[in-house]
Amino acid sequence: MSHDELVCGHSAKLLDQALIKKFRLTESALMAAVGSSAFRTISEEFPGYNSFDIFCGPDKNGSDGLNIAKYARSVGCSVRIYILNQNAIKKALHLSVFEECKEAGISIRSFKEFSLREAIIVDAIFGIETNRSLSQEVEDTLTRINETPNPKVAIDMPTGVDPSTGKIEAIAFRAHLTISFFAGKQGTFTCKGRSHSGKVLINKLSLVVRDELKRFHSSKLEDLESLRYLFPARQDYSSKVDFGHCLIVGGAPGFAGASLLAAQAALRTGSGLVSLATHFSNSEGLISSQPEIMLHKIKDAKDMDKILDRASVIGIGPGLGLSTWSRQMYEKILKSNKPMVFDADALNLLAEQPNCNDCRILTPHAKEAGRLLGVTDIQIESDRFSSAERIAETFGGVCLLKGPGTVVAGMGRTTRVIAGGNCGMATGGMGDLLTGIIVSLVGQGVTVFEAAALGASIHNRAADKAKDDGLRGMVPSDLLPIIRDLLR
Repeated sequence: MSHDELVCGHSAKLLDQALIKKFRLTESALMAAVGSSAFRTISEEFPGYNSFDIFCGPDKNGSDGLNIAKYARSVGCSVRIYILNQNAIKKALHLSVFEECKEAGISIRSFKEFSLREAIIVDAIFGIETNRSLSQEVEDTLTRINETPNPKVAIDMPTGVDPSTGKIEAIAFRAHLTISFFAGKQGTFTCKGRSHSGKVLINKLSLVVRDELKRFHSSKLEDLESLRYLFPARQDYSSKVDFGHCLIVGGAPGFAGASLLAAQAALRTGSGLVSLATHFSNSEGLISSQPEIMLHKIKDAKDMDKILDRASVIGIGPGLGLSTWSRQMYEKILKSNKPMVFDADALNLLAEQPNCNDCRILTPHAKEAGRLLGVTDIQIESDRFSSAERIAETFGGVCLLKGPGTVVAGMGRTTRVIAGGNCGMATGGMGDLLTGIIVSLVGQGVTVFEAAALGASIHNRAADKAKDDGLRGMVPSDLLPIIRDLLR
């Protein structure tokens, strides 16, 4: 699914209309094709089932469900259709397929008549129209469905998930599989929508849709494979100076481990040289586990001058703190013209005194992003795309908004969603590791936007490999040897 164009809810409608016009399709013909293809996909994904319980809403998504029911019944499957509003279905232009289902002897019931059996449950209630408030009847039905062990399939979007943001107001259909037509809907890849979409398959119905996707996409999905071409080449005659001198600034008393993790990640990502500027009270033993790191114990900010001159890129924030020493270090770094990565308390200090820098990557989680924009973390999560884009516009450079479905935004660039990652990453130090990875890539010559996207993809893939040993107990240092292996 690498490098797939994604659409928001509005763009999805425009894309459908453009394709209907381009290929001279009728809506009924398009929905028949969707139903037939969706049925085949569901049968391939869940081969042991021959019963279908299909929940249909009043609009086009409901008609997709009716077509799935028709094709399932035509090959002898047991099919039940649950209709939200039978009168609305009858009034729609899809009356003919509704009548075909009745003539085929398919049981047609109301949502309230749902009874559990061994069957695949298909959500064809609202699709991309799901940014509406759900009725109590729909919410109650979704609650009952989600409690079942049955395989669950969503057509285009799980009901209750906003197709543009992934936000869920109250409850949403929790799918094992989502079949999205023509383009992925960006809400299935970030925020809570990601955990409710399961495996996402994009089906273009064998139509050539490249030109239309270029016109209507609102973001792109990236993974390590789609970004691997960005890895800097290493020639046989290279030397350490060719791969950047990374400077990590942080490690206030009690938080030295954060800065060490960032420095180790920079080394494992391929930096030629890595320096760690940390609080003067930290022991030289800090780097005993990684003697390749050049340790600089800093008492006064003026001691940074020579180190800054030698560095090609700076990462500041891991374990930085908010003390007088921390603020002095931060102010010193602000005066540098080197590319930078801001994390943790560097972001909090930036929120106190905003400034703009186009050669900087900001890596906030939702709470830090909220401080930068003066809003709550809940508001940030309600639209991760808009939040990341606003931060990049306000502060310059690139914003990498961490969390499920990492979002990377930059002025003049198509916003990226980075695939992968898991809940095992919810532990202290993971963000420090990401800082080191990105700093290293910038030092090796990758541009700030590409370094943010590539760095997040490396980080996520490493964590996905580490989860083979379990999600609980995963720690950042588990990822270090995996990172090196990924870069081969």
